[in-house]
Amino acid sequence: LDGLGRFSRHYTTPGLPATLFVGADGRLRSIHMGEISREAVLAGIAELHE
Repeated sequence: LDGLGRFSRHYTTPGLPATLFVGADGRLRSIHMGEISREAVLAGIAELHE
């Protein structure tokens, strides 16, 4: 949760809800806007490990 909006401002997300996939190096890899399915979350995580 980002109650103060710091994370979303840092990564300039355009709105809520937003799921951000951030690599181990701290770089933003992708953003999914809107509701997200469990499958999409798992796929996004898998892409981070490629």
